[in-house]
Amino acid sequence: MRSLERIPAHEEKRLVVLRYLAESLFTPGERYDEREVNRRLAGAHEDVASLRRYLVGARIMERESGQYWLTSQETWPR
Repeated sequence: MRSLERIPAHEEKRLVVLRYLAESLFTPGERYDEREVNRRLAGAHEDVASLRRYLVGARIMERESGQYWLTSQETWPR
């Protein structure tokens, strides 16, 4: 995977990147601990904490008790 030089500040562009990351790095129905999420996101950008927060904030991923998982793609923002 190519790495991002920077995380897009514009929301629409950022959502395109977040959707791509979610689809290419995570499997629907699987749960991941925070360390695994960080490991997967590290190939895209060094600021994994921001990417993780954006994924959860956009409701592409959910988080509970240190576990992360993808939400249904039908609910992802367009």
